[in-house]
Amino acid sequence: MASLTAVRPDGTTCSTSTRTQASQGPVTSVASCASSASSSAAPGAACAATESAEIRIAYCTDVEGNLDFFHRVIDLSPVLAYVDVDGGPGRDSPDAEISLERDTDYFVFGGDAVDKGPGDIRLCRQLVSLKRRYPDRVFLLVGNRDLNKLRYHAELSDGDLKRPIDDIPGPHWDPKAPTLRAFLEGVAAKSSCTVDDANTRVNRLHYIQRHTLGMPNSFGYRREEIALLEGRDSGTITDTEVVDHFLRDVCEPSGALRQYLEHAVVAARIGNTVFVHGAIDECSAGFVPSPSVKYGIPESTDPGRMCEIVDEWVVEMNDFLRAGLADFALRPDWDPGRSTRGGEALMALQNRESMSGRTVVSSCYGDGGVITTPAALGRRDEELEQYAADGDVRHFGGLSSSPKLPSVNEWLRQGGVHRVVVGHKPTGDCPAVLAGHINGGVEIVSCDTSFSDMLAADTRGVAASAVTIIGAPEHNKLVINGVLKDGAKHHTVHRAIGPGPVSGGGDMLLGTATADGWWFKACIVVGGGDESDSGASTEVMYRQTKGVGRRWETRDVRSALPSNHL
Repeated sequence: MASLTAVRPDGTTCSTSTRTQASQGPVTSVASCASSASSSAAPGAACAATESAEIRIAYCTDVEGNLDFFHRVIDLSPVLAYVDVDGGPGRDSPDAEISLERDTDYFVFGGDAVDKGPGDIRLCRQLVSLKRRYPDRVFLLVGNRDLNKLRYHAELSDGDLKRPIDDIPGPHWDPKAPTLRAFLEGVAAKSSCTVDDANTRVNRLHYIQRHTLGMPNSFGYRREEIALLEGRDSGTITDTEVVDHFLRDVCEPSGALRQYLEHAVVAARIGNTVFVHGAIDECSAGFVPSPSVKYGIPESTDPGRMCEIVDEWVVEMNDFLRAGLADFALRPDWDPGRSTRGGEALMALQNRESMSGRTVVSSCYGDGGVITTPAALGRRDEELEQYAADGDVRHFGGLSSSPKLPSVNEWLRQGGVHRVVVGHKPTGDCPAVLAGHINGGVEIVSCDTSFSDMLAADTRGVAASAVTIIGAPEHNKLVINGVLKDGAKHHTVHRAIGPGPVSGGGDMLLGTATADGWWFKACIVVGGGDESDSGASTEVMYRQTKGVGRRWETRDVRSALPSNHL
């Protein structure tokens, strides 16, 4: 029996004993784990990787509408490719087709498809097309930026526009954000009009996007994409057209983002690896929220329920998503008292404060460009202590989850899981890893690189990485290759993981840190080849990273290969 501790909203803890899960096996099939609410073409809970033959799993996350970045990832990936058909649509078209190179290849998109580039619609349609063609080998995850658009329908409705401006609350997680009135007063002053005249659906959307969703440039990006898709000059597209397009995108069943959500899952499992958008920690592991949970500061404890078995939890979280989308379709507008609306539980799921930290969508690993730091872990301990004392859920807002939790690792291992792969929080210019051999047999991989280069127009610059898991479903290794912020190429082979003794190569230093906090993050390609020089030399060039918060620095060091490097 293993003990898994969860934190309640009132600051107390509860422990759930988890029975041995060996009977589940490390790999489960879609047939046995698929969501009961899903059709055969809908997202399953786990992948049908039931044989020991080599598989390859490609992973990409947090593209956020940046198609140029997505193209670079595909070009780097050994698993993905655009279908090259003479006279067919180019890769910038919503009709462009992506293929998996082999019959034993898989792809997981980690969520946050939209918001920070002019490619939202095309990316969603390309991903949904790929999912439809490979329903059992492609998994699309929901991110916070995907789910939070469910707010649009109710908050831009005629009813909300008629409500007194001061009755519209600001973001509950950010007391420093301007109120709607303050925002409209600023608009009115610039436009020489009254606040009532400035209270339009267009300006409401500007307020929502800039001050509650962190997407200040998305309105312009959408105008640009509409122009491209419709063959029009962007100057002819009105603000009202842009608002209507955003609404149709998520509210209509045929909308690109709505289709993405309908084909997506909260969690996916392939072999020994679980994928979620955010993090699995002591607050969220095994926890399934109640369907009645609300988006806002919780007034009472959400009892939810704890799942003892990893695969059971994956199924139930995906059923939770399906039920929430059905609720949104049934009643997308406010109730008469403006207290709830359809899809409310999914809006809550993507918000740490609403969930009292118990969410795998918006919790996150990562700090200072690496998987964790002593500063982040210390702050987490302090904020959790404060939460236990005062019950203010806003303590969860800026926390980074700990990837080093024995109780969570034991729960995962008992379910045959030895790797967790996520996105959500930027971790430098290449994915950040905590090696499994120093973390109780569970490797943690965080792959959001959207803040690779803060001086670049898109905050990414030239950096891009392809993440691939290669090997048998239950024994495999993580391979990361690509380009770093400074243009250096990297090719990184991490130590193989799985139950029991594992062979198959990989570097024992990668995903570990020195005593003074420098993480071995990547192997630099030298000599112009496609691999690191470790195969032809007794030395390897490592890119090390160290930092805190959003600041990080790097250095390159040559090191003799450890004796256990294969």
